[in-house]
Amino acid sequence: MKIKINITFKIILVSVFSLFMSCQGNIAKNITNQESKEEVILSKGTFGYDKQFLTQHYKNTIVLENKAEQSAILVSPELQGRVMTSTLGGDNGKSFGWINHDLIASKKINPQFNAFGGEERLWLGPEGGQFSLYFQKGTTFDFENWKVPNMIDTEPFELLSKTKETAIFKKQKTLENYSGTTFTLEIRRTIKLLDKEAIKTRLKLKDTSISVVAYNETVKAHCATS
Repeated sequence: MKIKINITFKIILVSVFSLFMSCQGNIAKNITNQESKEEVILSKGTFGYDKQFLTQHYKNTIVLENKAEQSAILVSPELQGRVMTSTLGGDNGKSFGWINHDLIASKKINPQFNAFGGEERLWLGPEGGQFSLYFQKGTTFDFENWKVPNMIDTEPFELLSKTKETAIFKKQKTLENYSGTTFTLEIRRTIKLLDKEAIKTRLKLKDTSISVVAYNETVKAHCATS
């Protein structure tokens, strides 16, 4: 009986010791993970900073990237599939696009027009005159009556498909111009991040040692009037 008790006691001691060491190990891992997370602080002006910011405010933000070349762009479906910024140095690289951080963070919407920023945007015309899409029928052509259609200002576009370097968006909308003509629109936007070889071919570059980022946008619109 003594032998059994001693063996049992030793087994319990070993088990408790193992459990203690396991807990200590987990605590150490958690502390290490926390320290690692705290160390990843991206400076404002970097691509990584803007990626975190836009993802926080626009959950569907898309990153198109070529990891081998460190080139990348941020695209927002919530802002009509707009290219918000780009970089040629990964997360720590310079963010080239202008982003209105204050306006986006405020979540305030201007009824006329919202300058959210970005490197490019979709626009429709004409802005003024009898066929304008920016003035309601019967109003005067004064700035206070000018309004950007929500379709190209605050409304999201549907993401149709996405790869590592390409995203395709669609939007269907009915608009009425100043003369009262109704337009039923379907717009498709394709944003494609170009690799260095494609850029070299298009620009006829001879020096391939340079770092570069570029993208191509294709817009197709179908329209019916009534």
